[in-house]
Amino acid sequence: MGESVPGLKKGARPALSRTVQAQIGHRLRHFYDSLALGESPVPDRFIEIINRLDELPMGCERREQH
Repeated sequence: MGESVPGLKKGARPALSRTVQAQIGHRLRHFYDSLALGESPVPDRFIEIINRLDELPMGCERREQH
C-alpha cells in the first residue's frame, strides 16, 4: 500500500491520483512563485478571501460556499 495522505481517513482513497495531485502542486507552486516575485498581481478574488478570513474570530472554521 502507498504512503498515507494527510487528512484522509484510514482506508479511504484520495479522489485524485498521485499524478494529478503532483501536476496541481506544480502549477500552484509556479503560480505562487510568480506572485511572490511580483511577476503577476494578486487576483482580486484572493484579496477578498484573505480580507474575509482576517475578519473571522480566531478558531472560527467556516467553509466558503460557492
